[in-house]
Amino acid sequence: MSILILNDKKTFILNTKSSTYAMGVDNDGVLLNIYWGRKLLEPSELKIKHPTLKDWVGNTEINYEYMPEFPGKGGLTFEESCIDVTFSDGVRDIRLKYSEFEVSETDTTESLKILLKDEYYHIQAELVYVLYKNLDLISRYAEIINTGKEKIVIHSLKSAAVYLPYGKEYSLMHMRGNWGMEFQREITDIPYGKTVFETRRGSSSGPHHVPFFAAFEKNTANETYGDVWYGVLHWSGNFKITAEKNQANMVSVTAGINDWATTITLNSGESFLCPKLTIGFSDGGFEKITESVYDFQLDFITPRSKAYLQRPVIYNSWYPYLFDVQRDNMLAFLDKCKYVGAELFVIDDGWMKNRDDQYAGLGDWFEDKKKFPNGIREISDASHEKGLKFGLWFEPEMVSPISELAKEHPDWILSYPTREKTPMRDQYLLNLANDEVREFVWNTADRLISENNLD
Repeated sequence: MSILILNDKKTFILNTKSSTYAMGVDNDGVLLNIYWGRKLLEPSELKIKHPTLKDWVGNTEINYEYMPEFPGKGGLTFEESCIDVTFSDGVRDIRLKYSEFEVSETDTTESLKILLKDEYYHIQAELVYVLYKNLDLISRYAEIINTGKEKIVIHSLKSAAVYLPYGKEYSLMHMRGNWGMEFQREITDIPYGKTVFETRRGSSSGPHHVPFFAAFEKNTANETYGDVWYGVLHWSGNFKITAEKNQANMVSVTAGINDWATTITLNSGESFLCPKLTIGFSDGGFEKITESVYDFQLDFITPRSKAYLQRPVIYNSWYPYLFDVQRDNMLAFLDKCKYVGAELFVIDDGWMKNRDDQYAGLGDWFEDKKKFPNGIREISDASHEKGLKFGLWFEPEMVSPISELAKEHPDWILSYPTREKTPMRDQYLLNLANDEVREFVWNTADRLISENNLD
């Protein structure tokens, strides 16, 4: 078993192939992190070093760790929290205490669930830890449940907090960039205070900041050497990752949904499931991170039917033709694609009705009959006859101001009724929280794939 329960069921030890992650319940009933790092031969010797938070805050002459596994805004917790709520009586203070646990197992994973409950209010947090066979990774997430009758307003909610070994100087690596220069490695020292990287763009995390972090003792790690603690958040929207070094020289990292422009209201019986934060420890530098994450993607994320397929060489119409795609030049181009070794031919932007430039056509997802009098299906069939796969570009979440869709459904556009709509790249974003919009997007994708026999 990779999950050990010790000390009267108050200590929880998670062992991966080469790492150990441990938690324990203190005298106040708070679940604390004890250890995260190289695999321990005798993890049963792990103990909570200091029993309660009041002992830590009250003694200013001693610097040591107090590491709540899922810190809430309340009491004497002043560092970055995972959850900040206001209850129906106006109290903005949450104090989660350990209640119970459950262990489960499949052929490829082991899971530990730990239930925390507020000592007074009817709210609980179910913390879930998933271990994967032969991987040095643990996926963590939380589900928050309103078990009472009154609504609860959540101002901030993160998936998890993690802690680095105490009393060292650390550096932080993350990825930033822009269009055409994605995944630029950025390394900075972790100073006292907070270091935050985030995205607030809503529709996707984009290339500007990637929901990933890696931390290591200063000047000790490179591509193939050194101990590195890291995590990747399974979330493509607004995210926020905060590395904090407090006055006691303790370093923590919290990660989850960005609290910017986010409020979560839980009515009686409702729950909210946080995105996963998959964390790992590498004793072989950055290269071992790459190997572990790729193995994770292939073995546990990618659909089994596609995980190990060889990816086709793609030729895309955008760069040679931009918006000037039409029947004759697309058919004439197929032999050239085949000649240079392409295996998948994709018609990019410009195939839709009135889409001659960037100002119109998005949302009206029907082929332009002037450009394709026999439809897109003719190009698809010709590609398949030549042994090429065929694909078609479309951007279902966007709509042009000059389009039939925008004219017929202005209420589908993400906007405030009292504000002028905000365009980006001469287009608007559809409100995918609207049931009708989601149905439209789904049906459009289904129709395009079916009618044109897309690969």
